[in-house]
Amino acid sequence: MLLVACFLLKKARRQKQETSNERQETLNSPWTYLFLASIMEVCWTYSLKFVSVAKLRGLDWPRFFSGAEGWLTVLPAVGYLAFGIANIIFFSRAMNQIPAATAFAVWTGTALVGVKLVDTLVLREPFNPMQLVHGTDSGGYCRAAARVEQVPERVPPSSAWE
Repeated sequence: MLLVACFLLKKARRQKQETSNERQETLNSPWTYLFLASIMEVCWTYSLKFVSVAKLRGLDWPRFFSGAEGWLTVLPAVGYLAFGIANIIFFSRAMNQIPAATAFAVWTGTALVGVKLVDTLVLREPFNPMQLVHGTDSGGYCRAAARVEQVPERVPPSSAWE
């Protein structure tokens, strides 16, 4: 009886270890890193939006710790650096196993959706349903690039060059 109990206990421990290994592999998945990189990109974008170089230059550094004004001025710049570095780390880890074009496309698309969600839900900026059809500014640039006509092989010389 004791032998059966030891066997079952050992089997339960092995199953628990396999489950925790699977969970660890899921957390270390390149797609998880890519999603985290996209979140860091959104945070980086908004920290950039709130950084004020003029306020940073005008900050009275000897009295920096005396009030909240200094911290509120420096916090976006610190976030800018931290989110930018985290973005690079997570994105590079994701690209170790995901092809570069796929990783970049998913990262960019996820970050654009994240920025639009924050704009609409947090910052209460107006949302036009036509943005779903036409996309954001980047989508407009892509459509404009697709409409560019092919340049002819031989361009006739202009009178300015003659």
